Amino acid sequence: GRLRDAESFEFFVSLLESPESAVFEVAHASLVRLSCQDFNRSQKKWNAWYEKHRVEHRVVWLINALLHSDERLRRRAGEELRHLTQEDFGYEPGKSKKLRAAAQKKYRTWWVGVGFRMFVETPPGSSGHADSR
Repeated sequence: GRLRDAESFEFFVSLLESPESAVFEVAHASLVRLSCQDFNRSQKKWNAWYEKHRVEHRVVWLINALLHSDERLRRRAGEELRHLTQEDFGYEPGKSKKLRAAAQKKYRTWWVGVGFRMFVETPPGSSGHADSR
């Protein structure tokens, strides 16, 4: 989780059923860090969310989380996006939904125009197509 490796997502979900609270806490914190979502102990909800979003780049997960109902998760997503992208777009997690949506739209535009190429490498011999959602 500290590495923010989206490929470890399913592994962390599997650890949620651990009877050891320390294992659960690390797995849960890692999932929240990776996704900026919080489904607590619900493997079913975590798996459903991941199934829906697994084809998206993690940056897209963070952009989506900018409008989350939980300000704590919005703040985490905004900070992580600023760190990863070196872009700000005036996002403030405590501002009105309208202002947050305007900043989110700027991040989406940036992702399509610049970010996708920065974060998604085209493997040799591939068509170059990937999901930029």
